[in-house]
Amino acid sequence: MTERLPSLSIVLLAYHEADIIATTLAQARSCGERFAGRHEVIVVGFAGCKDATNRIVEESAILDDRIRLILQPIAEKGYGRALALGIAACRYEWILQSDADGQYVLDDLGKLLPYAQDPTIGLVHGYRKPRRDPFERVCFATAYNIALRLLYPIPVRDADSAFKLLRAKAALAALPACKSGFAIAEMILRMQACGYKAAQLPITHLPRKSGEAMAEKSVKAPFGLQIPDLTLTLGTLKEMWDMRATLNKPATGAAFKT
Repeated sequence: MTERLPSLSIVLLAYHEADIIATTLAQARSCGERFAGRHEVIVVGFAGCKDATNRIVEESAILDDRIRLILQPIAEKGYGRALALGIAACRYEWILQSDADGQYVLDDLGKLLPYAQDPTIGLVHGYRKPRRDPFERVCFATAYNIALRLLYPIPVRDADSAFKLLRAKAALAALPACKSGFAIAEMILRMQACGYKAAQLPITHLPRKSGEAMAEKSVKAPFGLQIPDLTLTLGTLKEMWDMRATLNKPATGAAFKT
């Protein structure tokens, strides 16, 4: 028998995903119906989006009132801001947070559900094994995770993975302040400091077929390499460094399972 949650908010961050957003929404609805008694699908779109992503979500919301579009203002750019907006909009007990780019299999939620039975668990983190990104992006991600571990007692691997099951009250208590992709690690560290436990396990990761990465908008380098935008990279590193005094406080008994 399939385990089910009483209620679930599925939060998807979308940026120039017109080619795949309809498919992702269909998968999200199917996932919600399969794994939860009640569900909603919240898509965080960017107000400055130049393709049809937001329009497609709005049209889907007319046909299904469980779908909502939350627009991230142009003046509030950044993956972290989109993440915080999505979590703050949730109305249900559990949150499945992911990206709308088709690189995650939303039905992998079923792998995470057994851990939700533990009332002390606030986060079930899905790490990508293996990560299906271009070689250069994997290299940058590896360097980022090494730097992260040097500065913080981050208790999970592949910290920037965008597939996690969150207890809503835990996530709301740990809303990230950072605007960059460091916000994911920030939220995990804040949850740990609040005393919440977490689990982590491998999930499926697929190659990106279309769209544009939200957190690491890349530039084309020689030989077709995708190199993360230097300005965004420096901004992430600055936030990572500046938050040390706040996030390196001792945890209040949080334990992380693997």
